[in-house]
This record gives sequence, structure tokens and C-alpha cells, in this order.
Amino acid sequence: MTVTIRYFALFREQTGKDQETLELSAATPAAAYQEVSHRYGFSLPLDRVRFAVNGQYQPADSALPAACTLALIPPLAGG
Repeated sequence: MTVTIRYFALFREQTGKDQETLELSAATPAAAYQEVSHRYGFSLPLDRVRFAVNGQYQPADSALPAACTLALIPPLAGG
């Protein structure tokens, strides 16, 4: 399935990209994170990542629709 991945904060720094389109076998945001994490060596555990699918926050185990945009959002500090 083709998924556009948007990277924010830490993920943008680690990939050097704002976004990219990939062919993934993932059926959930969690599985997509694991696939992409394997590619880039992300160190952030899955339980610390938030996901937005097509602009809406979604649980890690929700269904990932075909041709969607998945945003990977790490914890953010405020001040």
C-alpha cells in the first residue's frame, strides 16, 4: 500500500525529510512506524509516538486506509 509519511520534530531531524511516499505492508499506524523505524533506526519507543491519519489523530492499532497520509508525531515539550 502506498502511504505518504509526514515527519515532525525528532523524526524530521533523523530522516532529513519533511515527508516521503513509501510502499508499506503495514495495516496499522503502529506497523507502519515499525517499518519506517527499521529503515531509519528510530530510537523512540512506539508507545511514545502519536499518529494522525489524513489529519485526524488515530490510535496506533486503527486500520490504515490505502493511499493515506500518516503523520508521525513525537512527544513535544512546551514552555
